Amino acid sequence: MEKIQQIVADIKWRERKLDIKIVPVWTPCTHTHIVEADLGSKMAASTDEWCIDREDLCKVFSQLRFTQEVDCSATRQNSICEQFFS
Repeated sequence: MEKIQQIVADIKWRERKLDIKIVPVWTPCTHTHIVEADLGSKMAASTDEWCIDREDLCKVFSQLRFTQEVDCSATRQNSICEQFFS
């Protein structure tokens, strides 16, 4: 899981450095990469909620000098900022 998080952090760093925008593309949930990412992000207490470890998330935000304002696909239990939607 750490490898995937590092790849995402590298992408976001390059995106900012090169002043480009990455456009996400839908991938089926059965794709190998999606299955692997989901296995590492599932909350132990829930079958429906997914998240990144808060410590790792803080590291990513710090490295990118990023402050999140809206949390997409979140719930009251796993949101990381006041404004969120599911």
